[in-house]
Amino acid sequence: MRLFRELLGIAMVALAILATGCHKSEDNKQPKPTPKPEVEPGIAVTYNSINGAWQLYTWNDKELTEDTVLYIEFKQKDHSFEMWDNLNSMYMVQTTGGFAIKSDYSNRYILSGWYDYGAGDWSSEYSVSMDAEGDYMYWVRMANDNLIGEDDSDKMVFKKIDNIPAFNY
Repeated sequence: MRLFRELLGIAMVALAILATGCHKSEDNKQPKPTPKPEVEPGIAVTYNSINGAWQLYTWNDKELTEDTVLYIEFKQKDHSFEMWDNLNSMYMVQTTGGFAIKSDYSNRYILSGWYDYGAGDWSSEYSVSMDAEGDYMYWVRMANDNLIGEDDSDKMVFKKIDNIPAFNY
């Protein structure tokens, strides 16, 4: 019986130590993560939703000057595009080609493209999203290895327009 009392006493002391050791003090509490704000999701980026004419509105958070323009028209039917810009020239330059949309493992929409006449692929892929009304399209250049995410050095916002203006040569 004496052995039983000693074992019972040791067990009680062990339980007391465990109970106090497992208790978290206020000093050891981890801060709760701040919940992310609810953001209204935009519409899906599909061949249909980007179909039509777009004007580059901002590039890296800066509005383009009135003398600098880029227009692009995406054609849903044959996944082609036509682009007019004067970003690297004092004259308007027309470029044509094709494009593809895919989604990746993190449910981002990825836009890639290629140029006609054997000129090759676009130099980058872009993570693309749209606002809920489909009036704005947001492009962020994918990092070289798109598994590591986006490259904030190249961000573009396009605004939906009715049509690309006619250019006089």
